[in-house]
Amino acid sequence: MGRPKGSRNGQTSKVKRFCIRCGAEFLAWPHKIIAKEGRFCSVPCHNLWQKGNPLSGKDSPRFSQIEKVCSQCGLTFSCSPSQGQVFCSRACHNNYQKTLTGPKCRNWKNGNVKKECAICGSPFEVRSYRDKTAQYCSTKCMGIGQCSSVGPTSRNWKGGLTVNMKEYRILHEATRRAQKNKSFGVVTVDEWKEIKRYHNHTCLSCGRKEPEISLTQDHIIPLSKGGSNFSNNIQPLCRKCNARKYTRTIYFEYGVEITDIDAIPLEYMKIDYRKIGGVVRALREQTKIPGVKVYAENNIAAGRR
Repeated sequence: MGRPKGSRNGQTSKVKRFCIRCGAEFLAWPHKIIAKEGRFCSVPCHNLWQKGNPLSGKDSPRFSQIEKVCSQCGLTFSCSPSQGQVFCSRACHNNYQKTLTGPKCRNWKNGNVKKECAICGSPFEVRSYRDKTAQYCSTKCMGIGQCSSVGPTSRNWKGGLTVNMKEYRILHEATRRAQKNKSFGVVTVDEWKEIKRYHNHTCLSCGRKEPEISLTQDHIIPLSKGGSNFSNNIQPLCRKCNARKYTRTIYFEYGVEITDIDAIPLEYMKIDYRKIGGVVRALREQTKIPGVKVYAENNIAAGRR
């Protein structure tokens, strides 16, 4: 239930009052009377009463000031006892702040520290908080020091990666392409070495070996067709054979080419319909499967089965 019309704070009517300055009759809310606010009929009467009140301004009992001496210029000034003012003006305060240098400053941290340049050997001074990081006296010496700090002499050296960075670049490029196609999985250097060792460092398509050719990672199910970037979807091919395969799904180890993944019945698949382990098993049993054909471009696949 809402409050009655014209009510305020549950009070339904105003109370008649008389202005203490002009004596005019006016209406005021009872809660204002309790708070000692409903004493004037208007704002002008309130302002005129304050101007003529003998107990206002400096004569008010609430008004109190004390005299102090400025610690900077020595002049006497008045302020409230609750302010704790020390200076008579902002100018004196600024002049005092300018004198707070060195040990007098509240941010003083034992001054500068003397050090010796790591390149030219000349002495120089730095702030105390840069004692552990500063090594050079100038930008020129810093440039010389950074150019010479490569490899094990660098302070950021972490033991190095490998002598041959070629494999790391290959894996980085493969991971970048997989992320670009929004595919999951990452092949590490050890996994890639194990794949090549298992296949005797041989291209599964043409049969040539390293170092005659350079093996690259080929995705059995291409990334563009939803293949993953895990090691079970990787086979070693040379650059020429990898380019010739293009976006076809060919399992060179068993000589299987999948022409249509969606046409393969699910009973031939193990867990995921994109895994071709069941297809290889069915081909060994000489079962004809829709969407699958034997890839026999050469004798490499036939020799490994």
